[in-house]
Amino acid sequence: MRGGAGRKLKSQKRTSLTPDLETRRYNRDVIKTAIIFVLLILLIGGAFLSRPTKSAFEAYFREQSSAASQNPIGKLFAGLQSDRYLGSIDFKDRYLWVEVRHEGKTQFVGVFSRFFAVNIGKNAKPATPSGATASGD
Repeated sequence: MRGGAGRKLKSQKRTSLTPDLETRRYNRDVIKTAIIFVLLILLIGGAFLSRPTKSAFEAYFREQSSAASQNPIGKLFAGLQSDRYLGSIDFKDRYLWVEVRHEGKTQFVGVFSRFFAVNIGKNAKPATPSGATASGD
C-alpha cells in the first residue's frame, strides 16, 4: 500500500482543463449579463451627471460665433447677434441629454458635456454659430 491511497485510477483521470457545466460554481451567462448591466448603469449615470448646462451652451455659442469672424467690428456685431439668438432659445432638459431649440426646431443637442449641431432635412438652415453671424461679416 505504498502511496496507493493518494493515487488516482486511470479511469478517474481528468480529460479537460475546464470543468463541465454541472460542476462549475458559477454560470458564465449570468456573469456576462451582470457585467453588461453594471456597465450600462455606469454609462447612464455618466450621461446624467455630465449633462451640459444652459450657461455652458451660452459660453460655447459665444466662443464659436466670435471665432467665426476675424475683424474686431465683426466680432462686436457677432456678440450682439449672439445675445439676440441666446435670448430666443428654448433649453430643454431630457435627463440624459439636453436640447437647444430655436423657433420650435432643435438646433443643438448636448450630451456628455459636449454640444452637437443638428441639421435635419435638405433645406435646413445651418445650425452653426457662424450661421448667426454670416450677415455681420
